[in-house]
Amino acid sequence: MHRLAENSVRVVAADTQAALKSTDQALLAHVQMVPSVLETADGSDLPLAVTQDLHSRIATHGGKLVEGREDRRQLITRLPLVKDRSDQREVATGCPGGALTPSPAHIVSSRCLPELSRHARKRAWQCASQTCLRRPFSGC
Repeated sequence: MHRLAENSVRVVAADTQAALKSTDQALLAHVQMVPSVLETADGSDLPLAVTQDLHSRIATHGGKLVEGREDRRQLITRLPLVKDRSDQREVATGCPGGALTPSPAHIVSSRCLPELSRHARKRAWQCASQTCLRRPFSGC
């Protein structure tokens, strides 16, 4: 059993929620920037090579933001599994950003997390199925 500092689970949960919110805000800011850059390029006499480079970099950056969000989602799905094996197991923290349901199969995959017991995989899947919203288990 892991030993976690008292209140650390709540601190991590709050930081996770804040990080997810800031990731979404960065994505929103990027999406809002795209038309500004496109309209500015359209109303100028920039050479094709310059506008192509700008368009390519905008698309690449947006993709990286989405990839980073997916990495964060994967991290968030693993945090409760660590907590569940700790002395802070009964601390209720909720699901950051709501229940993360897109890939319960990934969470419970024995290839991804072979060290988990059958019971822990079942709890992870139940959480991913949003039952965590009705239980004290911390979530997703």
